[in-house]
Amino acid sequence: MPIETHTAHITPADGNIFADLGFPPDEAAALLVESRKRIAEKLDAKASAAATADAAQAASGAQS
Repeated sequence: MPIETHTAHITPADGNIFADLGFPPDEAAALLVESRKRIAEKLDAKASAAATADAAQAASGAQS
């Protein structure tokens, strides 16, 4: 039996997953802003941790 690989229907997104999920417009906008803020904070923390780890590794290599 062949596997169906053709997509029958795709609903276009409007760029706000919360609106796509049915939240009222004001709430969807606020949720999107908050989620983007949290994502930016996580990415900043990850970059900072990576920089700290790189600096520590470079310092331990310099001491050898």
